[in-house]
Formats: sequence, C-alpha cells, structure tokens
Amino acid sequence: MNQVVANAGSVTLTLTWYQSGTPTDVNDVTIGIVDGNGTVVVAAETETTDNDDGTYTYVLADQATPKILVATWTDTSTGDTRVERLEVVGNLLFTENQARTFAAKADATPALKPLASSTEYPDAVIADERARLTDDFENWTGRSWIPRYSRVVLKGTNSYSLWLGEGECKTSDGYALHRPGRLLDIAEILSVTVGGVTVSASNVEVDGDTLVRTDGHWSSPTVGDPFNVVVEYVYGLPYLADGVDRMALKLLLDRLVPSAFPERALSAETDFGNTRFVQPGGPMNNRTRIPEVNEWLVAHDRNPVLW
Repeated sequence: MNQVVANAGSVTLTLTWYQSGTPTDVNDVTIGIVDGNGTVVVAAETETTDNDDGTYTYVLADQATPKILVATWTDTSTGDTRVERLEVVGNLLFTENQARTFAAKADATPALKPLASSTEYPDAVIADERARLTDDFENWTGRSWIPRYSRVVLKGTNSYSLWLGEGECKTSDGYALHRPGRLLDIAEILSVTVGGVTVSASNVEVDGDTLVRTDGHWSSPTVGDPFNVVVEYVYGLPYLADGVDRMALKLLLDRLVPSAFPERALSAETDFGNTRFVQPGGPMNNRTRIPEVNEWLVAHDRNPVLW
C-alpha cells in the first residue's frame, strides 16, 4: 500500500492503466476516492489528467490526518475500473533522499552510497520497501513507530468502558487492516458512532487501550447490528525514536542491494577463515540478517507475552 504524509501538501496520484499487461491509453478516465470509513473524499466521476501514454494523474489535496483512502479509477467509455489503496501516515521512517545518502561513512563519495542511483533504485522502489518495513517493524515490536490510522468495529458493553482489543480492525468495505500495534500509543480519536449515531470525540477519554465515555454507556448491540460501535483513531509514536530510522535504513540496504553471497549461504571461506552468516529464524529467532538490528528489535519488543 502506497504511503503519503498528512499535512505535507498536495500529492499527485498516478495510475498506469494496464490491459493484458501493457500500459494502454483508454482516453477519458475519472476518479472517486473514499476513506476507510466510506466517507467521500473526492466525488466519483472527477476528471483526471490523461498523459497519453497509458498513465493518468490526479492531484489530491492535502490530507489533515492519517487515514486509508480507496481510489477507484474508471474508464468512462467502458465502465471498466481499477482500484488502489493509499495510506496517509503521520510520518515516514525515512525519506527517499535519506535512503540515497545513507552510508557507513558520513563523507562517503557517491560511489560508496549504495542507493545513490535513481536509475537503479527509483523512488517508487524505495517507497514500496519503506511501506513493507513500516509493517514489519510494527509486527516485530508490537508498536507503530509512526502515526497510523485504525478503524475498529466493536460490540457495545452497556457500560462506560470499552476495550479496543475486543474489536475487529477493518475498513468499512470489510478489508482487514494489519494493525498489530493499534493498542499502544493511541494519540487521537477521529470519529465514533454507536448504532450509526455520531458520538462526539470530546465525550470519549482514552485510558491506555480502553475507551471511556463521559456522557453515557456504550449501548449493547442488537440482533440487526451486532458490531454497533465504530471507532476511528490515530495511534503510534509522533516522532522517530530510539534510532528506528537507522535500523530501517540498514534493513533497506540489506534488502535492495544485492550481496556477493547467495541469500541461503550459511557460511563462506574467506582470507580470514570460515565466516558464518546470520540468518533469519533459527535457534535465536533472528528477524533479520543484521545482528545490530536483531538486538534492537529484542530490546524494543512490546508484543504481549503468550503463556
């Protein structure tokens, strides 16, 4: 899922229209965008720009808060559609420029900066891997290192308190959101509805991973509405902490830059003798091939202990 940053200005969305695996100019294409709660962000049938090469663009206005966006691009002549999902986040683990200039030595020449070439490593390749790393770090540590969006559907308790851990994390169209860190670092309640009726976010207090209403009970569900409470919120750390950006950049290089050794190699004979490689998994349950990153992940693991 592509990521853009909230409060960072407008962004140009680009879609390549493929037919049988080939970019194809299909003339007029419109776009419509809704968020993870199904609210319209860009009205359906909004015009896009045809670049006459099978690609279409639309300038999306700045988004104020983290959210999930679902964009539907439509060929007006046939009604054929293409759907893409976009995540608006509160920060990035690193920028494309930081990735290109990252090296072991601060004064390294361009030749020693592995990702310096935008031809070999286009921005889109770096951005795609950054999105994967964002998910990986949250999965490995149990917390999000950047502000992210969550939407949870729950059953009312007929009491003042409601534990978010009881809910299912998914968008309004039923797609699951991979959010293992959603119970930590809850920063802002975006919206709340109970039985389809809006509850003011100012009437909801956050107590760790529990929501407390100050104006009444969380009504019990009904037969026709079993998951009667819907909560949208932002969670995650508001700034890059504890060197997570450096760990992410190290992993980026490890994943993108080819190694002289096969990925499955366990050891190699060198001028210094037999060298053993770190491998993910194994008796140490390493997450990566980099010892420094593995140690960092162990020290920052907030996943619950299962007995």
